[in-house]
Amino acid sequence: MKLRSDIDSKRFGFAVGKAFPITAATLEPVLHESRAEGLRLLFARCPADDWTTVHALERHSFLLMDTLLYLRRSLDGTLPMPSGEALIRAVRPDESDVVSAVAREAFADYRGHYNTDTRLDQAIVA
Repeated sequence: MKLRSDIDSKRFGFAVGKAFPITAATLEPVLHESRAEGLRLLFARCPADDWTTVHALERHSFLLMDTLLYLRRSLDGTLPMPSGEALIRAVRPDESDVVSAVAREAFADYRGHYNTDTRLDQAIVA
């Protein structure tokens, strides 16, 4: 199992790894591999309601840096508005600049796990 994240390791200048998803059962082998790969930082994800894994991670000095919320909706067909107009539709090629601008604005103040980890150089994560 390769845990090393080349992009994060290059970004921060030291060995960084990722373990997604992780469970209490896979934690020990992941930690063993992390040591074997010489990782200095390991990002791990597990479902927020998996208390067995959360507590196992805490026992190994992992710190909570963020929580992700995944929302899903099938885009098969259309979702009618009260007026009968489609609420969701595919983006047209001529709308890419507008959609990019909306995304930039929506996530302008987003702070993720890089920002909340005070051990990381904030000039790099900005």
